Parts: sequence; C-alpha cells; structure tokens
Amino acid sequence: MKKRLCSMGLFAALALTVAVFCPVTAEASAVDDAYRAYYDFVQTELDSIGLPPTDVPSSELTGYDFYVNWVNQKVCYAQLIDFDQNGIPELVFGKNVGDKGDSVASALIDCVYTYQNGKMVRLTGGIPVDRSYLGGDNYEYEMKVSTGSDRRKYAVYSTDVYISQDVFSSTGEMHYYYVDDNSSVEMPHATWYARLQQLTSGGEKTYDLRNTVQSTLNTLATRVDPDYVAHYRTPSAWAAADVENGIAAGIVPRQLQYKFNTPITRADFCALAVSLHENSTGRTIGAKVEFSDTKDINVRKMGSLGVIQGVGDGKFAPNELLTREQAAVILSNLSSKLGTELKAASPAFTDSSAISSWANAQVGQVQAAGIMNGIEGGKFDPQGSYTREQSIVTIMRMRQISVVKGERLELTPSEESIREGTTCSVDVKVYPENTTNRTIKEWKTSDSMIATVNGGVVTGKRRGEVTITAVSPDGATGSCTITVLPAYQFDVQAERLPVTLNCLYLKDEDWEDQDYDFVPSDPIIAGTLQVTDVEPSTWTSDNLAVIEVDGTLTSLNEDFRFAFQSYLKCQVKDESGKVIYSGVVDTHGTPNSVGDSFSASIYLNDVDLEGSYTVSFRNDSGKDAGEVQAAAPEVRVEGVPLTVTDKNGTATIEEIGTELSYSTYGDCYELDISFRGTADCGDYSTPKFVWELLDSSGEVVGSGTTYASSWDIEDDGSFFIEPGYSYRGIDLENGESYTVRVRADE
Repeated sequence: MKKRLCSMGLFAALALTVAVFCPVTAEASAVDDAYRAYYDFVQTELDSIGLPPTDVPSSELTGYDFYVNWVNQKVCYAQLIDFDQNGIPELVFGKNVGDKGDSVASALIDCVYTYQNGKMVRLTGGIPVDRSYLGGDNYEYEMKVSTGSDRRKYAVYSTDVYISQDVFSSTGEMHYYYVDDNSSVEMPHATWYARLQQLTSGGEKTYDLRNTVQSTLNTLATRVDPDYVAHYRTPSAWAAADVENGIAAGIVPRQLQYKFNTPITRADFCALAVSLHENSTGRTIGAKVEFSDTKDINVRKMGSLGVIQGVGDGKFAPNELLTREQAAVILSNLSSKLGTELKAASPAFTDSSAISSWANAQVGQVQAAGIMNGIEGGKFDPQGSYTREQSIVTIMRMRQISVVKGERLELTPSEESIREGTTCSVDVKVYPENTTNRTIKEWKTSDSMIATVNGGVVTGKRRGEVTITAVSPDGATGSCTITVLPAYQFDVQAERLPVTLNCLYLKDEDWEDQDYDFVPSDPIIAGTLQVTDVEPSTWTSDNLAVIEVDGTLTSLNEDFRFAFQSYLKCQVKDESGKVIYSGVVDTHGTPNSVGDSFSASIYLNDVDLEGSYTVSFRNDSGKDAGEVQAAAPEVRVEGVPLTVTDKNGTATIEEIGTELSYSTYGDCYELDISFRGTADCGDYSTPKFVWELLDSSGEVVGSGTTYASSWDIEDDGSFFIEPGYSYRGIDLENGESYTVRVRADE
C-alpha cells in the first residue's frame, strides 16, 4: 500500500501570500520572458541543492529561526499549468528541505508562481499535493484542481486554498475573509460558501507531477535563446579555461558560476572584483562606503577602496548592466589597488572617439596591458554591455598581470632562544617587496613536542632546537631556527665525567637522611656505577630545582643472592664554592645486569634558578668481591649414588647439588641443596630418603626427608628436586667446612 503524505500538515501555520491580477492577452515576448524567468528559477533551485533554503526565492522558511541550518535537499517537481488560460502558464513547484544533521527531519515546500509585470509572482504556498511513497527514493506527486462553472475561476482542490480571477482572489486557510490591498475584511459565511461551491462546481482535474523537473526544463528551454541555454552552466569555448581556473582558485563567486553569456550587472562585477582582491591579498576588506540605493556588501567594499564611484546623488545603480568602458575603469583602478599601476596609453580602436572622457585613459591602459580587447571591426563598443564570462576572463588576465607572486620568505625570530612555556614572534619579509599577497598561508614546526607555532607566534614546550617554516599562498617558503631552553636558566656541571663509583650495599641503613661524610662499618662492594651525565630537570619550578643524574651499571657481583638499591653520594656547590647540598640519593629503580642504565634526582630547595652549579660525587671503599669470597665455607658431598626401594617403587639419587651465594641481608653465605636422579615409582611418589648437613665437628646443623613426586619425574625417568622452602638458603659460617649426605629413610 502506498504511504500518503501531504505537504499541508507541516506548513499550515505558514502565512500564504496573495496575488491579485486581471486577465490580460499575453504577447509572445511576455510569454517568452515568463519561460525564461521560470527556466532561471528551476535551474537556480537545482543549483541550490545542499544550500540553505533562504538562498532561493521559493523559500517559505525565512521567518523561522529553527530552519536556519536546514538545506535544500531535493527538487521534487516543476510543472507548467495555465490556470487562468491567459497564455502564460503558472509554475507549480515543490521541494524538500531538511536538517543537515538529521535526514529524517524535513519540511515540504509546495508553491504556485505566475509571471506578471516583468517578474515572477508567488500566488500561493502550501498547496495540497499528495505524496505517494513507493519505497527508497521513489515518490509520486499528485495535485487536484477544480475550475469554476464560468471557466474563469480556478481552485487548487482543497477547501483551504484557491486561486481566483476576480477581486476576491484569496489563498489561505478556511477562514471567512477576503484579502484586498493587504487588509483583511471578514466575509459572511454564506458568501464564502457560495463562492466555494461555484469554484468547485466546474469539475476536477488531477495532475501527475512525478518526474516533471527535467521535462519541464526541456519545455522551457525551447522558448529560451538556445545560446543562453547552451551557456547556462557551460561558458563559451574561448572562455572555458579562464572560467574553470577562476572557479578553482575561489575567485568566481557562486552567483556568477552560471548564465555565462548574459550581461553582468554593476553589483555582480563588484562581487567579482572583491573576490579577486581578497583572494590575491589574503586580506578581507574591512571599510565600507554607503550608497543610498544598495546595501550590497561588495559594492560598499569596492567603494571604500576607491575602485568604483557612484552615479551621482549618493547612488550606485547596482542592478544596471555594466558597460565596457565602466569595466575598463574598474579594472584599471583595481590593478592599482593590487600594487600594479598600468602603463599610460591611448586607446586604439576604430570607435575611440565614442569613449567617454572619464574612461579614455583607463581604456587605453587595459588595452595596452592586454586585459581588454576590442570586438568585431576593431571597435571597443564603450557603451555596450559586458557578459559574465567576459568579466571573468578579463579579471583572470588582470590577475596574471597585476598580481605579483611571492618568491622567497625571510624569517627573523624576535628571540633566537626562548624558555619553556614562553613565546616569541617571528617576523616575515616577503620578496619581492611588491608581492601582492603578503600573508602567510601555513606555519609549520619541525617538532611540535619542542615548540608549536600559531600565526607566527612560537611557544616553547620542552628543551631542544626546532625549525619554524612559513609558507605563502604563492608557495614561497622560509625558515628559521629557535632554541628552547629550560623554564629557568639553571646551569649545571659535574666534575670528572664520566666517573666510576663503588656501588655499596649498606646493611640496615636508611640512606635518605644520611650525611655525605657518613661511612658505615664493614660495607660490601656489590658492583660499580659510572655516572655519565648531569643536567637540569624540566620539573624546575619557582622554589625547586632538580638535577637529573644518569649513568650505567658497569660491574656486578652476581654471587650476591639479593638485588639491592644502589645510591650516590653527592655534593652541589654554587659559583662561589659554597656547598648548597650534601647527602645521599637513591637511584630510580634497581639495575639488575651490567649495562643497565640508572638515574637519580637531586632536589634543591630555595636556590637561585639563574645561577650555575657544580656537582661532585664521592666514592666510598668497602669489602670487594675477592675479600668476601675468600672466606667462603667449604661444602662436601657423601652417600651418592644412593638407591632406595619400598612399596612405592625405586629411586636412585645420583647427584647432590650445593649452590653457595652471599646474602647481604645475613652478611653471610647461604647454601641451596638439590637432588638429581632417576626413579621408577608408583602412582604418586618415589620412596622417601633423608638428607643431612653436618659441620666440621660432625654435628647435624640441617636435615630433612624428601622424595620425588610423580609430576617431578620426566618421561625418561629422570628427576630434579629441592628440599622445601624452609630448607633453602641455609646460613653458613665463613671459613667453616660442611658435609651433605643422604641415606634411606628408616
């Protein structure tokens, strides 16, 4: 089933205009003018798809703020119907407008236009058109019309809207009024009803409006000059390249991108001139001159530059057609405002004597410059009209002659170095010096992490060097280099870098609060650190300075069981040699392997952040690896191989592992015991066996019973096990002798 949609619902509240007219006999020229007006109207509506509905004359939304962001979505139909049978048809027109952000939200515009007194006149809006939805983007549009019994009155088929030929012509909702000279007078209901009966008694006719836009355009085109139709959207071949380039460069305004061979008005030529000037200079014309007969912004801008003059009495005559000699004057003046004075020359045309005295010099200039040429027979035709495509071509010619392109940029920063968080400006000189567009199209930075640039203002982000580049609209470039310093000029140096320091493990000491000169008893050298660099930190603030220290772990005693937190002893002196910091700092993180990097931070409070400081490091002595390992205990093994058997199977202990490591926590060596062998066991485990650790006097100082579980035994029957956690890391005495032995569990 078709879905029926009617346009009256949404726009019932929209005011409907009125047209009062009398029947006339149409001359052929008037009919042709109507066809051309309708042709322009439909073409403009098609061109406006995607643009705000207020940009085209059929809009009924201009008084409603909430439609300001809507666009013309679709032209639905355009059909010619001669309602009053006067030889000049009316145009029935409909389109959809909708919210750009929501395709579901839309409004329907349905109108009837006529042509009267040299212009299109809107008879009514909100006509009842039935929209039949066929799925997808397919619709059918139908309108019913009634004719009066006297064949002189016509009503759009509805009790709400009608069009009449008499003085009571009225459109609107079903109110008892007639409208005359914009005044509303109440009409008796009986009179109104009688009129309505008379209007609807003549019969009905249904118009199928589907797919009539292009067919209507084709019909209209048959009554319009073929050359006008051919060049409505396509310029003449001789002008095509310049028109295409002008549109691509953004110089040809949208309202001049069609009807290329029609004469241009004075106001439209001003729009073209303003577009060229602002596009070429990169600057918007701010000042404006007032004329009493126009508020056109482009006319007022050209007036402010002195490019145009009025026609007298403060008027400009914006809608009059531009003459060729007027165009020559505007072009010459515009070239001067762009920075290029055209050379003086006398016009050399066969009709030069017909050129007005006020335009004679400028016509000679534009002819000599090759901007404007003559027409047939060597004439200039000074008072002749000037077409849109001619205007565009000469504007583009003048652009080539009058616009000086930039070739090179020279960038000079106000400061060669800036601090983090501060800014500097970059001055730009454009060469040659008479370049028309001296603006900058783009600013670029080689590293936005170091510095950003916006409109020629550079902001430092972090320490480093950055290249700032400017690009002109003509493609000319230039660069400069800026160095970003820390937020403060906090200068730090270090003595004897790189410097190698003993890395001491300091048992039971809290080093954060220890003094630089403190030396613990019996320290152990766990490895060596090499300090490679010191520099101010970016964390510096108004009351705190931070020195960052970097280096690597160059050696490590891998026999030490536990990882350790390395530290640095350091002093900081100011320029006078005064010690402003002396103490111990821990490194960030724990270096685990030779070659690992480390860092440390020295915090300085209440120091002069503009001063220079020197950092020195102290190297403490302690027991090195050789001294500690010389006192290592001796561990022997007895009782292997050992085979034990019971109901669970058989296990053979083939090897006892003894691993010694130095514990900085216990300040002694520790022993880890392990057992390796083969087994043939039951479902859960091998037979148990006993291990014992004896000192040199034969006293058992450690023992335990263990076995291999089924999951400890590999497919080939081998196993490797260690005693429980409580029997690992057994403390031993330095220089003592020990024996590990195994036996079967009794």
